[in-house]
Amino acid sequence: MITTAVARLLGSLGFKIAGVAGVAGTLILGFLLITTRIDLGQVKRQNRALDDRINNRDTGLVVQLAQSDTNVATLRIALARTRAELDAKAATDAARLAETSNRLAAAERDRERARRSSGSILATKPTGDTLEAQIRDIDARVLESLK
Repeated sequence: MITTAVARLLGSLGFKIAGVAGVAGTLILGFLLITTRIDLGQVKRQNRALDDRINNRDTGLVVQLAQSDTNVATLRIALARTRAELDAKAATDAARLAETSNRLAAAERDRERARRSSGSILATKPTGDTLEAQIRDIDARVLESLK
């Protein structure tokens, strides 16, 4: 008899425990569903914000990347053009420097020849009895040295 009573007591207590466990499980499940739903809403909002940050037609990262690519291409073209202009200027300057060097060497040769001529002209006394004859003698020597 005791065993029957204990069994009945345990049976009714087990049913109550199962009922309480079921209600608690339902409450926990409901709380998890609400929390998940809130988290899902936040994830969707964050996803929309990130999608806008990436794909916005005016300020998105895709637009910024395309603009950066365009800027790089423009700068490369400008750099190539500037390099070509500098190379052309360097070639022109080298030609001018060579021409100037040639002219300088010719001027130095002329200067040396003039110095030798003037040295020989000044080393000898002019001939002639009058000042006019002496000037004509110097003039003739100068003209001769210029040939």
